[in-house]
Formats: sequence, structure tokens, C-alpha cells
Amino acid sequence: MTGAGGGWWGLLEWMPTTTIWCGGAGDPDDPVEAAKRFVEEHLPEPFDVGDLSREAGLSRGHFTRLFREREGRPPWDYVLARRVARARDLLDDGARLSDAALESGFYDQSHLNRVFRRVEGTTPARYRRDRTIVQDEGGAAPED
Repeated sequence: MTGAGGGWWGLLEWMPTTTIWCGGAGDPDDPVEAAKRFVEEHLPEPFDVGDLSREAGLSRGHFTRLFREREGRPPWDYVLARRVARARDLLDDGARLSDAALESGFYDQSHLNRVFRRVEGTTPARYRRDRTIVQDEGGAAPED
């Protein structure tokens, strides 16, 4: 197959054109960054990886692969880590365990306990108790 419309050129003319995103981290159009913004803005609300992939404008499989490649972990592990971090902040500010659970996007206190233990290696109650003990013992940096 040679000549006009034949060979490789004919194949290239036949192939549909698509726009491929080639940006990097920090790019406002970056699908991973868009998903991470969505997580921060909707942390206490129920959502799933399908919602994140739609926000990123990618199929679920492609989004999950890209996210893992860029962030070093699956998107749902990222969401749970962000929710645990939010719960830690709330506990540090004196929130009740049940309130910290709901405000961090967990279904209930039991759900927070299971995920918190898996991520932090301790329960939220023990985390709070240990933080209180350290602060009471003068865990803050000494003043000069």
C-alpha cells in the first residue's frame, strides 16, 4: 500500500485525533491535583473513587493508575489518610471522638477507630491520651 491514502500515511489520516494532557503536578488542569482539591473540599461528605475520577475527567481505571503512579498509593488510601489527618487535628483541638469521626468523613466512631488504628497504629482515644500526657509533661520546646 503506497501512494496517496496508502501505507502509514493512510493509517495516520484514518486515526482519530485526541487531546492528551501533558501537564505536571501543580498544573491547575492536572487531573490528580483536581481530584486532591475535590477531596479537600468534600472531605466530610460521602464520595468514592468514581466521583474522583469524574472530577479528574478520566475513566476510573486510568485515574487510579495515574494517581498511584504520581502519589505512590491508590486514591482511596490518600482519601483515608486525609480523613485521619483531619480527625487528628480535630482531636488535638479537643473535639469529641464521635464529632471528629463525622466531621472527618467517617460513617461513625467505630469506622474512625478501625481506619485510624490501621493508619496510625493506635486508636483515636489512645492518640488523644498520649498527646495529653506529652503536653502535660512539658513536651513543648523549652523557652530560652
